[in-house]
Amino acid sequence: MLPSQNQEALTLRRDADVLPLDENGEIMVTEEPRANPDDLLAKGIDVQLETAVVLLKCRAAGLQEARAAVEGAGSGA
Repeated sequence: MLPSQNQEALTLRRDADVLPLDENGEIMVTEEPRANPDDLLAKGIDVQLETAVVLLKCRAAGLQEARAAVEGAGSGA
């Protein structure tokens, strides 16, 4: 990731995870919309996160294929 991409991803994560608090510890209500962590994937902001999701999807597909092969072999097909 480029430094600017890394900074954008970290800022989005922080803004999505951390609620702004006032001096009394109360959540501050602002007119500004909260950051949407789904943007990390939907907009391709976090390349590392996208890579992790692709790897997990490949692993899940491989497990499904292996399970189907075992079930197919067990049924005598």
